Amino acid sequence: MIRLPALEPVRARILELAARGGLTGVLQVSVPGASVDGLPVGLSIVGGHGGDAALVAVARALEAAR
Repeated sequence: MIRLPALEPVRARILELAARGGLTGVLQVSVPGASVDGLPVGLSIVGGHGGDAALVAVARALEAAR
């Protein structure tokens, strides 16, 4: 993994939010996005209880639009 000191606070916050979602059972899917300065950028989409189908539909639409 490439670590850039300037991005460490952002990375730490993203991991904190993702961990909270996982611990609380929130639906979440990550969709690959673009790349910025050669580094990958993704989008994490969060959905509510029972929203599995809608969440997957949104993720598929975003990935198809890439």
